[in-house]
Amino acid sequence: MTLASSVLMVRPAAFGYSEEAAASNAFQEAPVDSAPLVQARALEEFDAMVVQLRGEGIHVIVADDSHVPAKPDAVFPNNWVSCQPDGRRIVYPMAVPPRRAERRDEVLDLLGGDVTDLSGLEADGRFVEGTGSMVFDHAARVAYACRSPRTTDEGVRRVCATIRYEPMLFDCALDGQAVYHTNVVLGLTPRAAVWFGEGAGEGRSVVEARLADSGRRVVQLTEGQVRAYCGNLLALNGASGPVTVLSDTAWAAFAPGQREALGRVLIVRVPTIERVGGGGARCMMAEVW
Repeated sequence: MTLASSVLMVRPAAFGYSEEAAASNAFQEAPVDSAPLVQARALEEFDAMVVQLRGEGIHVIVADDSHVPAKPDAVFPNNWVSCQPDGRRIVYPMAVPPRRAERRDEVLDLLGGDVTDLSGLEADGRFVEGTGSMVFDHAARVAYACRSPRTTDEGVRRVCATIRYEPMLFDCALDGQAVYHTNVVLGLTPRAAVWFGEGAGEGRSVVEARLADSGRRVVQLTEGQVRAYCGNLLALNGASGPVTVLSDTAWAAFAPGQREALGRVLIVRVPTIERVGGGGARCMMAEVW
């Protein structure tokens, strides 16, 4: 498996609950605490996670979010930019209009490299929100993508044509609603694929066959585990080799046998970001090669 040893993270300036984003993200919960308190807690969680990643020998590029306009979801940069192993940077079309302000040239300048900007697909409603919408198997050159209002067939196919990956599109639902992002129902490590097959319906067998062909053990997730962000993990290459980054919420929800399949792990604590933002540890990191 092709693993990155560096990640981009955006330190939030105005983290909070976004009603526009929550319309298609059932994982978000409106906070009862004040906006300043929610922001302060998110900063504490963010800064602690950066320290933990660096302690594992992972290079973390931290970009400070700009204060104007306020961008409550800026902590999730993987939705608008991805870096491919060949050095290419992809900028994505986003379904939630206020989130489009997260795309900033200053952040792209930190990354360097050649940029392919696909954000113009928004005009035709061809949305695909980065490695939220797609889970890449870089070694096999496959992009797994769960259809949703944020992840369209046309958007995924355009990205795959650009980077010459095979699109593996499927449907997946929780409580009758399309899951907003693929990276909460599927996570890949060198040894395992954690996957919510129960929600995939008729497409389940095709996806599972392809995952098995990759040589990974397929670990089935329950609805409760999906809600606990068990699918929202990222394997990186640390100083001591591969390490899977996930939240303590997810780790607590995994059964002992499932934990063994993940290999070495780095457990971070981001409960405020998970609950209010509706995204987990994986969503906070964009791999950099």
